[in-house]
Amino acid sequence: MFRRMLFVGLGGSGGKTLRVLKRDLKEWLIDHEWEGGFPAGWQFVHIDTPPTPDGMIAGGGSLEPNEYLGLIGSGIQFSQVATRLGNIADTDRELMGWRVDPAALQVPITMGAGQFRAIGRSIAMCYAQPIKERLQQSIALLNNPSTVAQLGSLYTHVENASTQDSSVPPIVVIVSSLAGGTGAGLLVDVCDTMRALEPEWGGNSIALLYTPEVFLGLGDGSVGGVQPNSLAAISEVLNGFWWHG
Repeated sequence: MFRRMLFVGLGGSGGKTLRVLKRDLKEWLIDHEWEGGFPAGWQFVHIDTPPTPDGMIAGGGSLEPNEYLGLIGSGIQFSQVATRLGNIADTDRELMGWRVDPAALQVPITMGAGQFRAIGRSIAMCYAQPIKERLQQSIALLNNPSTVAQLGSLYTHVENASTQDSSVPPIVVIVSSLAGGTGAGLLVDVCDTMRALEPEWGGNSIALLYTPEVFLGLGDGSVGGVQPNSLAAISEVLNGFWWHG
């Protein structure tokens, strides 16, 4: 509970989960009469396609504006993403077999990836640098000595104890749906980025992944891609796990 944590929500489902989690943590702090502000040791990052987060509902909690990274700016078309992606060196092998033809796509990506995982995967590869930079910001805060001290003060306040082990590394929890477009498309790249930025604790990230049955109540017309997306996402995760033996 008092350990440094980085919560990364991918896509709409990941973002909704983070908002509810932060709401509940704020209530927990109020219940324990903590007046030191929301701890910097609990970092939240929501990454999605639209310029502004979707799925906001009354009572569902909220994140700070700087806790949201919208990858697609207003007015950006997928054809621009495809062109930019094509100019990145050494991507041909990664794109082989699934690269999306912009001429065949009718999805306005400023509204999301439209339940097309290949769209989310393309956006993830195209905007890898902003994702890396945003994660670095949270990592820097987690590694700040004042962050550790603040959590220590919270521990003392709640547990009425004088010390806790400040050398324990942070935990990364990545929350995403396997079934959609953006979250399932971002998953592998975000995990790889965390592993590269923090080989020890970032490489031991925990994933909370929603499977297709979570969305079946939406009706057949809204879930046509959830099972294929989930199969593709799990296959890619396992391929990465088995890569090079």
